[in-house]
Amino acid sequence: MKRALAAVAFLALVAPTPALAIHEYHPENEFELKEWLPIHLGPLNLSITKAVVYLMIGTAVTILIGIGLMRVKGPGRRQTLGEQIYEIAQIQVAEQGLPSKAIGRWFPYVATLMIFIWVVNMLGFLPLPLTGERWHGVPTWGIYAATSSLSVTLALALLTFVFTHVEGVRWNGPVRYFKSWISSCG
Repeated sequence: MKRALAAVAFLALVAPTPALAIHEYHPENEFELKEWLPIHLGPLNLSITKAVVYLMIGTAVTILIGIGLMRVKGPGRRQTLGEQIYEIAQIQVAEQGLPSKAIGRWFPYVATLMIFIWVVNMLGFLPLPLTGERWHGVPTWGIYAATSSLSVTLALALLTFVFTHVEGVRWNGPVRYFKSWISSCG
């Protein structure tokens, strides 16, 4: 079995790629998001695209990771892996960017965001039949990183930006918080 797999991998690497190409490749079309399921509510475009499907899959996998690794009853490999992810999220992410008073309140958001971004980026390495293109009726396999879409990164950044300022006003009060923006030099 291992020899057959090695032979197939070798042939795939040695075969001339233009001969196996379905059509001419244009990298500028890689970021074009075609509507698969058009949903328009007035001026709002809520259509399902390749990016939306990857985000839905990423959300489902993130939820499964959270439930599968963080709700473990008893010691084992799942608990060990869950604790390692928890520790990375707490020490490397939350404690580096949050004040110690706010960790209890915002750690679930930070940990979920960390796992979600990791999952979506890892999904970008898996070839899935979600390109929207077909070859003789069969969906073609391809890779796509949902975080390459500006709307995805902008949405995550805006949520974090708003939450950061809400927390700053909540802990310090509006006057003291906005006063901290002004430099006290001179």
